Amino acid sequence: MFNLNDKNGKNFKRNDEISRFLRKDPFYKKHHKSCSSSSSSSSSSSSSSSSSSSSSTCITFKVIPGITGATGETGAPGAPGATGGPGAPGAPGVTGGTEAPGSPGATGGTGAPGAPGATGGTGAPGATGGTGAPGATGAGVSSAIGVYRSDPGTGTDPVPGNSPIVFSNLSDQLGTAFSFTAPSSTVTINQTGYYFFSVEVHNQSNADFNLVVGGSPVTPTPLSGNGGGPIAATFVLNITSVPAAVQIVNPANNPVNLHNGVNTTLTILKLS
Repeated sequence: MFNLNDKNGKNFKRNDEISRFLRKDPFYKKHHKSCSSSSSSSSSSSSSSSSSSSSSTCITFKVIPGITGATGETGAPGAPGATGGPGAPGAPGVTGGTEAPGSPGATGGTGAPGAPGATGGTGAPGATGGTGAPGATGAGVSSAIGVYRSDPGTGTDPVPGNSPIVFSNLSDQLGTAFSFTAPSSTVTINQTGYYFFSVEVHNQSNADFNLVVGGSPVTPTPLSGNGGGPIAATFVLNITSVPAAVQIVNPANNPVNLHNGVNTTLTILKLS
């Protein structure tokens, strides 16, 4: 119920003109409910007294819902709310089916060479190969000769001054490059070419000897020895003129003494 004479719990008095207007409304006639209020006041004084009273109409009527109005326009969007917390993890999805294999990719480029591997063990020996064809004949030694002097006595074996030693024996001879007949002081070279010479003389006390080829000593000074050991020397000479005589000569004016037994050897090899 709603009382027009009441606002916020207090009576709200209308004037008579408003009351008369409302009484003419059919809706009011059907639903109104009147109320009255009275007030009195008195006062007294020494000479007079008066009293007054008044009444007013309370308009009360039921609130009947009205027709729903049209929907208002959409209001402006509100400010964004605070970001919510992370939601709970979703359930695992269903495992997908197996796809068909893709086509092979292009072949990749060649990689860098790997490090050399460890050396393998020694393999088993291979089968023996067949015999090769004979090789050409080598230069080798085509001719050779060896002569020596032997004294059968028990004392010394003197060699006169400015004289060659006489070779008493031929030890061996190969080829045709040499000529020798014992006893002789000379071995003759019959062919040009390179020759190897080996000389050995066992002398007593001081002595000098020259190896003479073609009439000339092969060294600028004689081969010397003091008797403490043999005089020994080797040479390689190119013989360009033949025949060439080979001798071992005592260049001194005085005789020199050799040991007894085999005291002188001369070996010559033709190299080429």
